[in-house]
Amino acid sequence: MESLLRALHTNGFSSVQAVVAYRAYTSFLLGHLLLEVAQRGVAINAIDDPDGSPTANPMDLVEFPLISELQPLLSLDETLTEFEESLESLLDRLQTMLDTGAHHLPPVTADPQVDVDLPQTGI
Repeated sequence: MESLLRALHTNGFSSVQAVVAYRAYTSFLLGHLLLEVAQRGVAINAIDDPDGSPTANPMDLVEFPLISELQPLLSLDETLTEFEESLESLLDRLQTMLDTGAHHLPPVTADPQVDVDLPQTGI
């Protein structure tokens, strides 16, 4: 997390922009990983803490100065806004795909009798 935030900062992202980019990336990554795990048939279950209290001691962040500095921004609950922005971005991408005919799959042959061997996606 520290190295990603540092890379974003180094490449011109403001603190707020770095946090927004970090959250967008991790949301994308976690969603993709959940889909991949589910596709492989692995049960996805939350391990609940009935008391709602963390069992681990808080981590000393002295080794992570940027995380410490950005902690107030990282602690904000922006999940609804982030979801809405991500959904709008996806809808824009789908509209562009519809408008241009672009996609990431190989071309499909014109003969409906021919099976297309689609590449393995790793999912």
